Amino acid sequence: MSYEVRGTLHNTREEALSALIGAFVYPDIAPDRDDALEALDNPSDTADELIADWGGDLGPGETPATAIEIADHIRGYRYAILKAVGCPLFQYREDSGHTEDLEATDLASAIDEARELLRDGDWPTGGKTTYVSAAVIDPYGGAHGVEVAIHPEEPECTESEHDWQSPHDLLGGLEENPGVWGKGGGVVVTEVCRHCGAYRITDTWDQSLGPKPVETIQYREADDASTAWVRANKAPSVLRSLIEDKGYGRVLSALREFEDDPDAWIDEYDMDIKVDGEWVRGEPFADLVDRLDADLRWPY
Repeated sequence: MSYEVRGTLHNTREEALSALIGAFVYPDIAPDRDDALEALDNPSDTADELIADWGGDLGPGETPATAIEIADHIRGYRYAILKAVGCPLFQYREDSGHTEDLEATDLASAIDEARELLRDGDWPTGGKTTYVSAAVIDPYGGAHGVEVAIHPEEPECTESEHDWQSPHDLLGGLEENPGVWGKGGGVVVTEVCRHCGAYRITDTWDQSLGPKPVETIQYREADDASTAWVRANKAPSVLRSLIEDKGYGRVLSALREFEDDPDAWIDEYDMDIKVDGEWVRGEPFADLVDRLDADLRWPY
């Protein structure tokens, strides 16, 4: 079966429909998405003209008889019409009313593009994860919700990046799962940076933003306890460096002199120090290493 559209024969329904769309679109729709959609929603004059000029069927047994029927057929192909005239197919819309045309040509890509726009926005977090949302408007006017988590920026570290750790002696909890505490249907996980002592708290069941539990992250400044842990954590590497620089014998002699203990000992493998028969741990260990380092590196 052939179809005639404005004096031209077409062998397939698809070709005829494409020609019909072209005949409807190009004289009447400006290359702007909103103008295009408005024209699609109000096409009666153009539809009357098409019916008068078009001498074939839309398909076997389908012969639109009124302007409204032909207009309904055209509106059903909004996606193809917008694409044919180069108009944006999808739109990004925030609750504030702000809108942007999207470059995507399919819904999945449009949602990904909307997520990136949300992530690039300037959203206040108040020091804790917040969730922001927008909608993707499709060619048929349907709204598809998009939500992303906006996490607060990590605090500055004394090194190039944080190294998050879970020391049981500092954070508590179970020895096999330190720093983790149950909360509702989730957990609160606390970690500490081994370089600067800052804390990171992850709450997987946070209901402070609404009744629906969400995962949030927030940071806390270093305190006396974490600062002491950082010093103790760094002390073995400082001691190793000092021994490599000044020699094991010299460092051991200085230790025995400082502590007035001829049997004081340094374990070269684990970088532990024993004084008066006891292994020195924690902050006292860090203080002792700092004292050795300061005395032996200067003024020599």
